[in-house]
Amino acid sequence: MGVVAWNCMGGFSRKVTSLAALAPDIAVISEVTKPAFDGISDVSGVWTGRGGAKGLAILGQNGWSIEAIHDSPRRHLLAVRANVEMRPLPS
Repeated sequence: MGVVAWNCMGGFSRKVTSLAALAPDIAVISEVTKPAFDGISDVSGVWTGRGGAKGLAILGQNGWSIEAIHDSPRRHLLAVRANVEMRPLPS
Protein backbone atom coordinates (compact mmCIF):
# COMPACT_ATOMS: atom_id res chain seq x y z
CA MET A 1 0.00 0.00 0.00
CA GLY A 2 1.29 3.45 -0.94
CA VAL A 3 0.28 6.45 1.19
CA VAL A 4 1.04 10.10 0.42
CA ALA A 5 0.54 13.09 2.72
CA TRP A 6 0.81 16.41 0.87
CA ASN A 7 0.14 20.03 1.73
CA CYS A 8 -0.60 21.32 -1.76
CA MET A 9 -0.85 24.93 -0.43
CA GLY A 10 -3.75 25.68 -2.77
CA GLY A 11 -3.76 25.37 -6.54
CA PHE A 12 -4.50 21.64 -6.36
CA SER A 13 -6.12 21.60 -9.80
CA ARG A 14 -2.82 22.77 -11.34
CA LYS A 15 -0.76 20.31 -9.28
CA VAL A 16 -2.87 17.14 -9.45
CA THR A 17 -0.64 15.61 -12.14
CA SER A 18 2.20 15.46 -9.58
CA LEU A 19 -0.01 13.39 -7.31
CA ALA A 20 -1.20 11.20 -10.18
CA ALA A 21 2.42 10.41 -11.10
CA LEU A 22 2.92 8.89 -7.63
CA ALA A 23 -0.28 6.77 -7.96
CA PRO A 24 -0.77 6.35 -4.20
CA ASP A 25 -3.43 4.04 -2.85
CA ILE A 26 -4.37 6.63 -0.21
CA ALA A 27 -3.60 10.36 -0.27
CA VAL A 28 -4.10 12.87 2.53
CA ILE A 29 -4.18 16.34 0.97
CA SER A 30 -4.08 19.55 3.01
CA GLU A 31 -5.17 22.97 1.75
CA VAL A 32 -7.34 21.71 -1.11
CA THR A 33 -10.52 23.62 -1.95
CA LYS A 34 -13.91 21.95 -2.17
CA PRO A 35 -14.29 22.77 -5.90
CA ALA A 36 -10.87 21.21 -6.61
CA PHE A 37 -11.84 18.13 -4.58
CA ASP A 38 -15.15 17.86 -6.46
CA GLY A 39 -13.23 17.99 -9.75
CA ILE A 40 -11.27 14.82 -8.99
CA SER A 41 -12.59 11.78 -10.84
CA ASP A 42 -11.98 8.04 -10.52
CA VAL A 43 -11.22 8.22 -6.78
CA SER A 44 -13.13 7.70 -3.59
CA GLY A 45 -12.76 10.42 -1.01
CA VAL A 46 -14.01 12.75 1.68
CA TRP A 47 -13.38 16.44 2.28
CA THR A 48 -13.81 18.74 5.26
CA GLY A 49 -13.33 22.48 5.61
CA ARG A 50 -15.21 25.72 5.86
CA GLY A 51 -17.38 26.60 2.89
CA GLY A 52 -15.40 26.01 -0.28
CA ALA A 53 -12.17 27.35 1.19
CA LYS A 54 -9.06 25.30 1.76
CA GLY A 55 -9.69 22.11 3.65
CA LEU A 56 -8.52 18.55 4.15
CA ALA A 57 -9.20 15.68 1.73
CA ILE A 58 -8.51 11.98 2.03
CA LEU A 59 -8.57 10.08 -1.27
CA GLY A 60 -8.49 6.40 -2.15
CA GLN A 61 -7.78 4.74 -5.49
CA ASN A 62 -6.37 1.48 -6.90
CA GLY A 63 -9.19 -0.49 -5.28
CA TRP A 64 -9.23 1.55 -2.03
CA SER A 65 -12.38 3.37 -0.94
CA ILE A 66 -12.61 6.01 1.75
CA GLU A 67 -15.69 6.69 3.86
CA ALA A 68 -16.25 9.09 6.74
CA ILE A 69 -16.90 7.32 10.04
CA HIS A 70 -18.64 10.29 11.67
CA ASP A 71 -18.86 14.05 11.42
CA SER A 72 -16.35 15.84 13.59
CA PRO A 73 -17.09 19.12 15.31
CA ARG A 74 -13.53 20.14 14.39
CA ARG A 75 -13.20 21.61 10.91
CA HIS A 76 -9.94 19.96 9.83
CA LEU A 77 -10.32 16.56 11.42
CA LEU A 78 -11.53 13.54 9.44
CA ALA A 79 -12.21 10.14 10.91
CA VAL A 80 -12.33 7.70 8.01
CA ARG A 81 -12.41 4.02 7.20
CA ALA A 82 -10.29 2.76 4.32
CA ASN A 83 -11.57 -0.38 2.61
CA VAL A 84 -9.85 -2.32 -0.11
CA GLU A 85 -11.43 -4.50 -2.76
CA MET A 86 -9.75 -7.85 -2.38
CA ARG A 87 -8.57 -9.28 -5.68
CA PRO A 88 -7.37 -12.85 -6.24
CA LEU A 89 -3.65 -13.31 -6.57
CA PRO A 90 -2.42 -14.06 -10.07
CA SER A 91 -1.68 -17.73 -10.64
